[in-house]
Amino acid sequence: MTTTTTDASLTPPLSQRINDATKEVHEKSGNSINWKLSLILTSKECYCEAISLFWIVYREIERLYDKHVNDHKVLQLLQPVAVVFQRAPKAERDVRTLMPSPEQAQELLERRCSDGKYTPRALQDYVDRLERIAAENPVQLVSYLYAMNGAITGGGVAIQKMVQKTFGLKTLEGVELFELNLSGTSFASGREAWKEFKRILDEDTGPYLTDEDIDLILKEAPKVFEGNNALVATVQQTRAFGKAAADCTRRMGIVLAVVIAVVAAAVLYTTPSTTST
Repeated sequence: MTTTTTDASLTPPLSQRINDATKEVHEKSGNSINWKLSLILTSKECYCEAISLFWIVYREIERLYDKHVNDHKVLQLLQPVAVVFQRAPKAERDVRTLMPSPEQAQELLERRCSDGKYTPRALQDYVDRLERIAAENPVQLVSYLYAMNGAITGGGVAIQKMVQKTFGLKTLEGVELFELNLSGTSFASGREAWKEFKRILDEDTGPYLTDEDIDLILKEAPKVFEGNNALVATVQQTRAFGKAAADCTRRMGIVLAVVIAVVAAAVLYTTPSTTST
């Protein structure tokens, strides 16, 4: 293997280079985060539509990582921390907890993946891309491990609390997706585990990364956010969103009618009478 020839003392850490490579698309994602959250928190069904998409994403990332972990030294080095961030089973449990019935939960999960085919098309494209890059050079999975784990570590607690408050959840059932597998590890928190993930990436992987490896990681990193954005956008096309939007419109119509009535009453009450006394 030909190792990178760049002077390490003059090169920013790999984590910083990934951040720089994704800055533009990450900012676009950040600017629309409130819209995205309001979209998927319209109802439990809408939320489940969204997390069922990422159930597949996490499942495939974790499956491909396990399949290729011994194919590249960098993936091996990250393994002690990568297991902390595994989320696929938790996402599935959240769907089964929050959907109105077990039958509806099963229907949604089967709709996502049946006979090796994924729905919607954006999810199929996402999975196809993961399969392709893992086959080409599995080191590209680092882009997905970094982006997906970093995002959930950075904002997971806040989103978890928001979901609990919105849906009136009293326990962690329904929001397990945001919990880490810290039991049996030396990590006291998710941030501590994430700090170690970045340390390994920045300090330990250098001798095992070629210039080509690094270039592939940096080129793939923005694709993670682009794929995630495309997935979330598909929730608008679902029956659950259509129903929730209609219900919201109906409620807003009622509120608007009440507001108009109140304003009209106030105007009539405060308008001087033109009738002679």
